[in-house]
Amino acid sequence: QASHAQHKAHLQEVEQLREAKFEHDAQRLVGLKGSIDHIDKQIGSANELKKKKLQKLCKEREERKQELLAQGLNPYEVFRREDMEAERLKEKEKVANLTKSRVDSIRGQLAEDERLYQKARKEEANRKAIAEEALKKTGNVGQNEKAAAYIRKTSIGKKDVLDPTGKMVHIDASKVTVHKSNAFGLGGARPEEIEKVGRDVRAASVKLAKSRPPRPTTAEEDGLKPLDSA
Repeated sequence: QASHAQHKAHLQEVEQLREAKFEHDAQRLVGLKGSIDHIDKQIGSANELKKKKLQKLCKEREERKQELLAQGLNPYEVFRREDMEAERLKEKEKVANLTKSRVDSIRGQLAEDERLYQKARKEEANRKAIAEEALKKTGNVGQNEKAAAYIRKTSIGKKDVLDPTGKMVHIDASKVTVHKSNAFGLGGARPEEIEKVGRDVRAASVKLAKSRPPRPTTAEEDGLKPLDSA
């Protein structure tokens, strides 16, 4: 009994869905027919206007034809010249519009090229400014490193900064740098003083060796020519 009731309810639901779909399709057909009728009406109105306009032109031409005949002129020859002139003007207008379109296109392209050129110039200027700033910073870093290396080399305790606190009003170079004092040679020189004098002596020896002319060979000292030059 329960299954029969469920089956009946299912059939009713199917029937309702079928009716709903039929109603939906019917409404679509009605709407489509309405659209077609509206389009047909628009086409009919356009054709009617075109027909009336053509009839008006034919009537005006016929009236003008009679006027030309009354003047002793050939209306067909007059109409032919007028049609040719109208076609010439139409073609002239077409060429003018095409020329204007091309000129506008060229102007637009030139404007775009100028925009890209200015953009490229700006980007290049920015890159150049960044490179110059980086080079300037690199140069400053190099100078700072050289100054720090010199201070480490000549200062007592090999420090980079002579006054880290910044409280000293005047820095006495004799007190913060390594130099040859009166105690040198008397056994009272500090180790860093001895090291500095040694470095100076070695540097002077190298400089002297580079500036001294080469020593002559034994043959040249005796006033003899070398064997390989004979």
